[in-house]
Amino acid sequence: MQDLSASGAIVSGGASGLGAATAGLLASCGLRVNTIAPGLFPTPLFHELPHDVQAFRGDPQEFAETVLLITRNKKPKGETIRLDGAIRMAPC
Repeated sequence: MQDLSASGAIVSGGASGLGAATAGLLASCGLRVNTIAPGLFPTPLFHELPHDVQAFRGDPQEFAETVLLITRNKKPKGETIRLDGAIRMAPC
């Protein structure tokens, strides 16, 4: 399997940075911007990954609950909430 850790970090960092920058720009308008880093979700490509990686798959219900959490709680602004099962962390 191709090592995608560097490209994944670039994409994740870009999305997180864009969310934080946009939150700063829109705060004066009373708008909040947050991002969710969902990790892996079952797709046709997902099923081609090794089974040990598939164990980290996301749950659409958990994603929906996170969206509700950040829309109901008015404190988070410019945050990135990670729902990746810690797959970005190096194994022990």
